[in-house]
Amino acid sequence: MDRFGGNLLHIAARLDRVDLLKLVVQFMTSDELGSLPFKRNKDDDTALDLALKAKHKNAAMYLFKLAPKCSYLLNRFGVSTSYRTIELGDEDLVRYIFQLMLGNSMDSSTRKSLLKAKMSVVYAAVKSRNNLGILEILMEELPDCIESSNEQGWKALSYAAYEDYLDKCRYILKKFPEASRKNDRDGSFPIHKAVGAGHVYIVEEFLSSCPSTIYDVDRKGRTILHIRYAKADVFSYLTKKEQVENIFHFKDHKGRTFIDLAQQFKNCTNILAS
Repeated sequence: MDRFGGNLLHIAARLDRVDLLKLVVQFMTSDELGSLPFKRNKDDDTALDLALKAKHKNAAMYLFKLAPKCSYLLNRFGVSTSYRTIELGDEDLVRYIFQLMLGNSMDSSTRKSLLKAKMSVVYAAVKSRNNLGILEILMEELPDCIESSNEQGWKALSYAAYEDYLDKCRYILKKFPEASRKNDRDGSFPIHKAVGAGHVYIVEEFLSSCPSTIYDVDRKGRTILHIRYAKADVFSYLTKKEQVENIFHFKDHKGRTFIDLAQQFKNCTNILAS
């Protein structure tokens, strides 16, 4: 063991020495091959984790091939090795690991744990702001992760809409249009997140790609016009759209239309100003 509590694989991975990794593996017994790649050091890192943290691509690829099931591992924070790999933003590495993962008979319980991880792989892919390819690879290899929710209970499309990832929203709406009609744990829909965040172009993408989202109401009966914290430019855009007139009369669970809310807000503003 080294001073970090790791084994020889940890040392070789930290140094990016693929030749040393191969030498260590050469002298391992079958039992060691089945256990040592999964051992963690004092910082809760496997040898693969260390290679990924240091962005040692060659060492990481060798360790993935040596023990593909390392891809499924969750650390003490509930973050999978796959998530950290996707965060690196290397398309070749991402494609490589998912081909290994799916080619090594991922059982249903393992698949479920990966999808239900505290930080689902799909969010790492969405956050790759300038790399749509990562998300495309993930959706090809693990399409059911589109249903995963993050700690806030938001699905991937809602997260992309709120964070202003236009290319990711456009891709998801085209490939998984049904995702636009899946509500989050808070009872709202992806388009509500786009409106609330004030992203006009993303709202426009929703109404263009999935026009029926205009009728989405959250669990409190609120339409996209009922969102009081919507920015002025989004609200201005919506009220100029002809089809938006179809929801002018919609009432929330308290019997209020968006016009009622607007009037209430105006009255409150006048009181504060006086």
